[in-house]
Amino acid sequence: MGCNVSRPSPSGGDKTAPKYESTEKQWQQQHHHQIADVAMHHPDSRLMSNPVETNNSLMNSAVGVMSPPTGEHTARTLPAFSFVNGGLMGVSSPSPQQSSQTSSNAMHHTRLNPIAIRAYGINAYYIYIHPYLPLFPPPAIPQYEDCPIEVIPLSDQPDRSILPFWPTSALGLALSALLVLIPLPKEPDPLSEPATVLRRSYAQLYVRSAEQTFEHSTEHRQFNVTAYLSNYALRPSSPLHPNMPANLEPILALLVLTVYDYCQRGNRKHMRSRAHQALTAAMDLSLHTMDPEAADAEKRAWWMTMYLASQSSISNHSAPIMLMHDPRITTPYPEFRSHHEPWPLLMQAQNALMQAGSIAKELAKKTNKTNLSRTTAEDIQRLDSTVLGLAIQLDTSRYVMNQEGAEACAARNLWAIALLFVHTARIKLHRFTAFGDCPLLLDKSCDLKTANFSNFTSSSSSSPGPPQAWALDVDSTFPFTTQESTDICLRSALVLSRILRTLPPPNPGYVEGVSPSHASVVLNGRPAANLGPQYPRSLPYLTCCTMQSCYVLVMLLRRLRASLCSGDLSTCYYLLRCAQAGTEIQDAERAIEELRNGIESLWVSLKSDSVFEGIVPMVRDVETIYTAYFSQADICTAPF
Repeated sequence: MGCNVSRPSPSGGDKTAPKYESTEKQWQQQHHHQIADVAMHHPDSRLMSNPVETNNSLMNSAVGVMSPPTGEHTARTLPAFSFVNGGLMGVSSPSPQQSSQTSSNAMHHTRLNPIAIRAYGINAYYIYIHPYLPLFPPPAIPQYEDCPIEVIPLSDQPDRSILPFWPTSALGLALSALLVLIPLPKEPDPLSEPATVLRRSYAQLYVRSAEQTFEHSTEHRQFNVTAYLSNYALRPSSPLHPNMPANLEPILALLVLTVYDYCQRGNRKHMRSRAHQALTAAMDLSLHTMDPEAADAEKRAWWMTMYLASQSSISNHSAPIMLMHDPRITTPYPEFRSHHEPWPLLMQAQNALMQAGSIAKELAKKTNKTNLSRTTAEDIQRLDSTVLGLAIQLDTSRYVMNQEGAEACAARNLWAIALLFVHTARIKLHRFTAFGDCPLLLDKSCDLKTANFSNFTSSSSSSPGPPQAWALDVDSTFPFTTQESTDICLRSALVLSRILRTLPPPNPGYVEGVSPSHASVVLNGRPAANLGPQYPRSLPYLTCCTMQSCYVLVMLLRRLRASLCSGDLSTCYYLLRCAQAGTEIQDAERAIEELRNGIESLWVSLKSDSVFEGIVPMVRDVETIYTAYFSQADICTAPF
């Protein structure tokens, strides 16, 4: 993706050309003697079908593939972003001279530090971010396979001078912070401490620089999005994408940093603060009152801001500052131009999850001596009906698209995320009556209670059900019985496990216009069949859905194991799906196997995403539970 592609000439004439354009021209003139050689060996003639733009294409392609001459090293900041992959600049592949020099440096420094990081002009956005977080408009030019440059630092301390280029905007820096966390395919142990520390150090360098860019754009050098936006008033389009207004960049940068705070830092409060800043900035631009004729980029910017602001409230178990049904909002949803648009159902499902979280928060405060109010009981029944209706709509309008690419993948993924929200909401509504408020995890995750693992495992086998006092108390006022809620939790948890297992991972080898059977079978020198585990499998800002599913599956596995080992399965017949006399033991073992497979798939999915350090505590929790359950061959000798 983005290998040796060209940049079309910006439209709008010289009057509106930003300052970076002259810098780029000056840089090109300094190295015009190298352009002819690059043009002769340009490998990607597919993008040069327009003869009018050939000269400009070759010129800008040369900028993309060349490094500054020896002696200046890479401390020089490359000029502007090029319109690559629909607006993403990339030093997609080095020139022969640079490749030789990089290889020589790599061989020289291998003994000192064999770990490498990826470096390129964020041309991987449409591979690793857009399918899970479609912030940008569709790609403006065809997509190509991922082609990062391998950079081998001399130490763990980040060194800007070794990077092939340096983004000049807060949005470019924020995207680079996320992308540098993705290990290279050749990395032998991407989850090792040295590799993790190295990637983290460069990600922090990008984030600090993005924050400084915001600060330096204000008069008093304090963070002020409104003041930062004023700097973009004279730039009609972003240098990152020809169809995106430049004044959207600061908002999108805040959204990217919002996801970074959750995925990498695990800092939910900071995540919420950035999301609220983005929402304020978006409203300052009146993005919430756009007409149907508004640009797709503006619609996306608004609804992605609402989406992440709501998600930050869900993660923090706090009330949102603006609801999707706010009468001030008139901006229509963006479109993927597909048969079924996922946006309306996605936002409705997220809103239902937010309401379910509020009810779960109230249930968590409940004591054994109090009953649910009639209003709360009615709210639970009404919301459960709403959530079930959304699930039916999502199932009957199952998203099927024969197309491929970033936009098609994003549309399918948003449909799947809507299902994640729906079934997570059902679990939140029914978890307390199904299992009480029984603690399970070692680290605080989502709204799940923590436990002392050794004490919990030693006493769990004697308590296969929820605390009886709590269950009886809830049964007297809760609109569902314990068995009904348990069955709902089981069904929804298995749906979540299946969706997370089948969610398509990033496809670094995708080439637009080439059928999958004829797509590149070799990625960065390695056969596709031997790539091994892929890191990451997604952009893991929805891990609370994973943990809710894991909680249910583990609690039911405890219950079935305890009943099977005691020889009395009568209390679990409703979990065995029409068990018959004489087959109940086999039915129980089948159910245990199904639960085990579900937990394992959740663990594998989380572990593959653990290149983002913010979710590592969740990975440790699930791994500890998984090991405790399945380290013993005899299910009755396991600690649960």
